[in-house]
Amino acid sequence: MPAGEGPLLDAGCGTGLSGPSLKALGYGDIAGLDLSDDMLKLAGSRQANGKPAYSELKKAMLGGPLPWPDRHFRAFFSTGVFTIGHAPASGLRELVRITKSGGHAIFTVRDQVFESGGFQAVFDELTQARKWRLVEQSPWFRCYAIGDPEALVKTFVFEVM
Repeated sequence: MPAGEGPLLDAGCGTGLSGPSLKALGYGDIAGLDLSDDMLKLAGSRQANGKPAYSELKKAMLGGPLPWPDRHFRAFFSTGVFTIGHAPASGLRELVRITKSGGHAIFTVRDQVFESGGFQAVFDELTQARKWRLVEQSPWFRCYAIGDPEALVKTFVFEVM
């Protein structure tokens, strides 16, 4: 995904650890969303090259309506959000809605919620509705979560149609 071709969304940005890294790679327009005011405050303090890492931060809950118009972002990414007690698989529908055709959905899913959380059903629904297509998926790998060192995740990349 070349830098400079429209905004990216860090869905579930938390404290904003991804923003400065992406900014350093040349991605200039990065929005973040999170449910927590405290997390958003920390994300808002993140800098890259002396400038804020995020151009926009909004409070919203994945699984509910998101405050952007259809096809607004060229991609969304989400790491460590689709996990136990966090965002539901249904949140992917709204994320796809706000992503441009030809854009990408890049996210991780925790092993313990993949089946029980209905992720495959949502993947199939969005594929059959021609909303997206699978481009790539990783094998399950250890994410080295401090609280659960045996935790496994998989990374998915879909192209939004």
